[in-house]
Amino acid sequence: ELGVCFKHFPVVVGKAHRYAKMRVLLLVGAAAIACAKPVIETKNGDVTITLDSSSQNLYVAYADSNGDPEKVVLQSDLKTIQDQLDKLVQSVSNNTELVNQLRDEVTSTSGKKVTSMADGFTELSTGAASQWQYMWNQNSQIGDSSGYVALKAMADKSKFTTDGTNNPTPTAGAAWLSVGSGAIHPGQAAGQGTTTVSRYVILAYTIAQDGLYSITNSLMDIKDARGDGNSLRVYVNDRQVVWHEIDDKDGLELTDTFNVFLGSLATGDVVYVAVGPRGVDYNDDMSLTFDIESGLLPGVLTKAEASSVYSKVEVDAKVDIKANSDDVIGHTVTKFTDGFAALKEGNPSQWKYMWNQNGAIGNADNYVELAVTPNKDAFTASGTAYPTGTANAVWLFVEEDHVHPGLAAEQSEDNAVDRFVITSYTVADAGLYSITNSAMDLAGVWGDGNDVRVYVNNDLRYDHQFEDAINGLTKDSFNVFLGTLQPNDVIYVAVGPRGTNHNDGIDFYFEVSVGLLPGVSNKAEASNSYTKSAIDTKINAKADSDALTALQADVTSGRKMSSMAAGFGELKEGNPSQWSFMWNKDGPLGNASNYVSLVVKGDKTGFTTDGNAVPTGPGNARYLFVREDKVHPGQGGGIGGNTADRAAIVAYTVPQDGFYSITNSEYDVYTAAGDGNELRVLVNDQERLVHAVDELGADTADTFNMFFGLLKAGDVIYVAVGPKGTDANDDCGLKFDIEYGLGPALLPDAADGNRMPFFNGGYFATSVFVWWGKPAAKTWVDVFDASAKILADRGVYIFKISPNDKYQVGAGFWNESVVSRPFIWYDGVTNGDDTDGIPIHMAGHASNNVELSFQTLRVGGDAPHKLQIMSSVAWSAWSYLEFTFLRIM
Repeated sequence: ELGVCFKHFPVVVGKAHRYAKMRVLLLVGAAAIACAKPVIETKNGDVTITLDSSSQNLYVAYADSNGDPEKVVLQSDLKTIQDQLDKLVQSVSNNTELVNQLRDEVTSTSGKKVTSMADGFTELSTGAASQWQYMWNQNSQIGDSSGYVALKAMADKSKFTTDGTNNPTPTAGAAWLSVGSGAIHPGQAAGQGTTTVSRYVILAYTIAQDGLYSITNSLMDIKDARGDGNSLRVYVNDRQVVWHEIDDKDGLELTDTFNVFLGSLATGDVVYVAVGPRGVDYNDDMSLTFDIESGLLPGVLTKAEASSVYSKVEVDAKVDIKANSDDVIGHTVTKFTDGFAALKEGNPSQWKYMWNQNGAIGNADNYVELAVTPNKDAFTASGTAYPTGTANAVWLFVEEDHVHPGLAAEQSEDNAVDRFVITSYTVADAGLYSITNSAMDLAGVWGDGNDVRVYVNNDLRYDHQFEDAINGLTKDSFNVFLGTLQPNDVIYVAVGPRGTNHNDGIDFYFEVSVGLLPGVSNKAEASNSYTKSAIDTKINAKADSDALTALQADVTSGRKMSSMAAGFGELKEGNPSQWSFMWNKDGPLGNASNYVSLVVKGDKTGFTTDGNAVPTGPGNARYLFVREDKVHPGQGGGIGGNTADRAAIVAYTVPQDGFYSITNSEYDVYTAAGDGNELRVLVNDQERLVHAVDELGADTADTFNMFFGLLKAGDVIYVAVGPKGTDANDDCGLKFDIEYGLGPALLPDAADGNRMPFFNGGYFATSVFVWWGKPAAKTWVDVFDASAKILADRGVYIFKISPNDKYQVGAGFWNESVVSRPFIWYDGVTNGDDTDGIPIHMAGHASNNVELSFQTLRVGGDAPHKLQIMSSVAWSAWSYLEFTFLRIM
């Protein structure tokens, strides 16, 4: 058997290679020491590739043609290893399949199919050993695995039912419940007949070894349009990660997916995919298929759907990402200025400049190339300096850093379409592509704006209406992740008029980048400088297993660099440290020149302004201190002549380029007599987070985990705690770690509500809630309140209500969807009873003049905050709405 062992990506490749005189066993990676002892086997001419535990080098041991043991040490980088293995395997067996598999396992982080639903059926129906089980929730609600009971195979092995007989079985509530080859049917719903609990058919897979897991290649297909749909749920143990109601859409067959990233699972964890009835179980048979996959990328690349609450980036397809390749970090392929330099001289280039002379934008057949002007400073429709004599394109041009569109359709009776100036780049190599480092700046403040679009071939990927400076917007960006592109795919960036083309010239720049990270870390803001210039940093993988293990940790799960507590230990002893403790003696936060170091006390229990016990030092910082896990700020601005809030500052200087985060953070305002604190996080002088915490007469604790993106060596992370008003009773517990790598950005934290830290301290996460109700006309009804813990305190959200039909209950909607504007949630004590409306937008087939309204309601005292709904007409029966909440800050 061929086995490969990794500390972070344990896999077993169950495949043997046999030749006339030898058997080959491959063992690679840091964890191989624990998997097999390094030996040279000469019996039967065996060849063993293993890890030398003494030197930590990768080597190959084999018997030569005379039966004598030989050993080859593999050195240098992974490319050299691959070349050496190619030659070695050719010389030993003349078969490259071994080295190809070794290469894949050593360098790939793209994931690996572990099993499939089809595999499970084959194993269970033949009686083979299996990690799979088929069950139903006979003795409990779904989500409580203690009440699950195994199904039994029928004699002909075609199906599994509650008692092993064909449907309908005599089992109450589960007469039609079954699992077949790629097909399932749930039991009855609660309230159907005498059934008190909805009966789910359950497919369970027990994890065999630690790793990152996903459900991929999923498909559920309601075959019988006469049913009322199904309810699909995915659990890890008893923790629900997906709840998806799949409707039959009023007589239409419906197909959907439920791909989801499950995160880091341990041996013995159980993944449950459960399908139950949505209303009744009539005609609820459904086709079902899915795979279980290990690795990082299936989670990163899971298609973003409402049901995939853990998904990160929507892409076209999976690709092989090599751990030692800049396919992970990415690099800039070309710049807009590169194209101009080549084209003006007539040199070969992947770039072209065009305009849509022959028809509408979005159809490349309509595009015609521009010509360079005689002095080579611009490209126009005629090749003459603008204004040219070309109809509809008099002012249309491309310069090195400036573009101008042609006429809008409304400007001339002879002009049928808006005329766009188009820059195109033809892809040379397959890969993951993005538009990065983009910037557009209105040069003419009297214009009415521009329309910027990005296409891949004729597929629109981005469309942004860019308003003029009169309306307050002068600068913007158009960074966008384009997904997997193939050679000869064409990226078009087109700028057109928004109303007319008067004064529509804009400063213009962008780059084309390849790799995973430009897509994962793209944030469409021109101010997002911390992900720009250094994104093409290369991973320098080493051949030895320690470096490879560290590389895998950095690319995937991340690693702890240090902690505030560790910094305290270093500084109190006077040892070298990346940490420093300071206060803003000379002015406000946000200017590092105002910061002055604190001094360690004689007993080394803390740091104050002068090294003496508090109260001490200047009057505006008499109680300011930093201890191992506690801080106290100075006075607030405006108090006693103090000109600025004086903060206790904990600083960490970044030792090397990389992706950084604050993790495992906690601050605890535990003196209820104070008026609260204000915590700020800065990188250099750029503010990334401001969080004010009230005391409200009680202990108040919170976290401030956040992902910074790419930082350079020498950048400084500041965590500053200041007063919220006065500094009386403002002592505050404080602890946090500094972590290096992508793990904090890519992997949700189950302990933190499965939120994914995004940029500037915000979050990017969704949660789904299904509300049932029967509202009267123009009457406010509760959707849920803060006690349900569906939304986070102070989180900023928008919600979408999935397409729904409510005409059956008199509410008029035909395939109607709803989306809200942003609103803020609150989960604290209030003395008010105010309501605040949440504006919405509705779209779909028809609303029939029925309106939905939403508001939040504050309830005085300890009662929880509420989200409420109101319908303009009464509903005649109970029905549901599926809310998807997206946290944006």
